[in-house]
Amino acid sequence: MTEYEVGYLQALQDVQIAVRQMVNNQDASPEGKVALLGVVSLLEGLIKEKTGQDGDRDDHAAPDPLRGSF
Repeated sequence: MTEYEVGYLQALQDVQIAVRQMVNNQDASPEGKVALLGVVSLLEGLIKEKTGQDGDRDDHAAPDPLRGSF
């Protein structure tokens, strides 16, 4: 991982922590918490992608070539 990628990953993790703190804030409305949880989910996906923790998921893989004649 390059220094740039490490910095990007660290920034994603920092934002994720900040958003989780907002979710845990008692003053946040239920609608706001739902929206923030969507952001947390997005950030988790980006972090997993960058750290190679995607598991079996490979949404960015090239599709299998089409078989058969046209």
